[in-house]
Amino acid sequence: MSQQDAKPAEVDGDQPGSTRSRLGWYLLLVFLLVASLIGSQFISAPLRIARETTYVTQPLTPDGERVDYFAAIEREFYPANLATEENGYRLIFQRLGPAPDAPAWQIDQICEKLGLDPVQLRPDVKFEEPDTFLRAYLHRPEFSEADAQLIDQLRARYRPSALDAQLEDEGPAVDAEELLSERLRAPWTGDDLPMMAQWLEQNNAALDVLTEAVAKSTLAIPLVREDAGHTLIEMLWPEMQRTRSFARGLAARANYRIGTGDLDGAINDVIACKRLGRHVGHGVTIVDLLVGIAVEGIADSIGLAGSLDHPPTRDQLQRLVGAWDELPPRSSFAEHMLLERFTALEIIQSLAHDGELSASVGVWFRLPMGLERAMGVIGLNWNLVAHRINAHYDALVNHRAAPITPRLHAKLLVSRAARSEFVADELAALFLPALDAIQEAVHRCECAENMKRIAVAMLLYERDHGTLPPPWTVSADGTRLHSWRTLLLPYLGQQELYGKIRLDEPWDSEHNRTLHEAAVACYQCPSAELGPGRTTYAVVVGPQTAFNSSGQGRSLNAFGPQSGNMIVVVERRADVCWMDPAGDANFEEARAGVNVSAAGIGSQHPGGAQVGLRSAAVQYLPSQSSDKWDLQGLLDGTSDRVP
Repeated sequence: MSQQDAKPAEVDGDQPGSTRSRLGWYLLLVFLLVASLIGSQFISAPLRIARETTYVTQPLTPDGERVDYFAAIEREFYPANLATEENGYRLIFQRLGPAPDAPAWQIDQICEKLGLDPVQLRPDVKFEEPDTFLRAYLHRPEFSEADAQLIDQLRARYRPSALDAQLEDEGPAVDAEELLSERLRAPWTGDDLPMMAQWLEQNNAALDVLTEAVAKSTLAIPLVREDAGHTLIEMLWPEMQRTRSFARGLAARANYRIGTGDLDGAINDVIACKRLGRHVGHGVTIVDLLVGIAVEGIADSIGLAGSLDHPPTRDQLQRLVGAWDELPPRSSFAEHMLLERFTALEIIQSLAHDGELSASVGVWFRLPMGLERAMGVIGLNWNLVAHRINAHYDALVNHRAAPITPRLHAKLLVSRAARSEFVADELAALFLPALDAIQEAVHRCECAENMKRIAVAMLLYERDHGTLPPPWTVSADGTRLHSWRTLLLPYLGQQELYGKIRLDEPWDSEHNRTLHEAAVACYQCPSAELGPGRTTYAVVVGPQTAFNSSGQGRSLNAFGPQSGNMIVVVERRADVCWMDPAGDANFEEARAGVNVSAAGIGSQHPGGAQVGLRSAAVQYLPSQSSDKWDLQGLLDGTSDRVP
């Protein structure tokens, strides 16, 4: 038999047709696999409860499927002494009662959390905001001739102003209300505002309760929600909002005490207002932080030395400084991010479980229409979305890094992970707070406190030396040696640094140059983002101002009866070394307006600059030219009205 005849026959599976069949099956399997993989990219992955996604894993809603973020924030936020006498707000709620028009369910919740019995709640003192009292007074049926004369006197004193046209359009009652309210923000007596004697009588007891309450170690206001199913975004905090009213009441009484010479009582009210702001600022929300800053601003606008008839003694000024140093610390940015994070994750949780926001949440928060529709049809990995949202909050808290606006790209069409990251970035842009605005509010508050300390330091210097510090000291041959900032160091808690400076040598001598970058915190405005040893705080030098160029300090007695609001320290846009005696503003540049001249008054704060006054108050002046108001009068001590 030949080799060809001996060759075995081909089996059926090795036939060409069978090979094609097997290839077809392979292709079909590959197609199905690819289709499955592609299809899975458009199926959403459910959200699981885990530390990296929901951030907290307890407590859960009754069905056990979701995190109860409202209960979680209460657990994290409430101090151990919430329902004890150590919580100042418990005293306020007991003695003053709830906010006006508070519904019964809200009162019941707050009482439960404060450890009070709503049935036994018997408020025994009354508080009414001074502006509310004035409004009711002006709208009463009778309006006496004495009232009309008072309004005319105030109009002559405070007008013209940029507010005139608006007030005239709104009517004489609104104009009168604004005038009386403005008068209330300066030192006053019963002769100045006779109608306010009744307000004082009715509200003194309530203001005493507030002073006692804020002196406690804690002032925590419980959170409330109308229904157990309501989310954080539906949370209400009306009790926190009325703290502004409390602050205005304390300020009104402080200004009365300043006007009548009760400066020790005024110090109590100023510090109570500052403590109230610090306490409120430690609340759980960003709103708490901003309200706390606003309350502190009310306190900083009170000038203890605002009445020239009753100047504070050195001991009283020193007591004010000592009380500042004992204030509770201001809250940190990170404290308020937990609620912001929980609110965002709660919305993610709602979208992951329900595919849409509930109607009640939609009232408070809306997604862009395109994003809302897209999330209903595209597949997302909600765990990746939540994980990335958490990463954004971590970056914000730890590095102040805001999310970058995401960009559309082709990978979004086929990758669920890419789409999930894109959606997370879009949501982060909606969820995360306006960091720049919040930081500026905090920085402006810190700057105001710096300037207030400087103004008080100048008054302390004046009590010891009989004059304000000169803008600079000079040598025998007229060479400038040192700035007023150096002279104030002992009054700013910087005695050790002051002792290192050689005052008989120029500020930039070989030895003194080694101190140019010394840290003097109250000489640095946080908004200016300054390098070591740099400052933007200055005085205005001129023959008519509180500081002349002679190298000699001026006595406050040299200025007239309208000089309570005379400017003694300002901000400038240009920074200099804090020891530089040539780094101040001149009168001609300064009187041109705010943020008008680089060498005059200005700042990195948006819309204006802060100034410290002879009264030891701090005021924010708007960016505008001086023809809008009497800036020169504030510089030379001839105008007692701050715009």
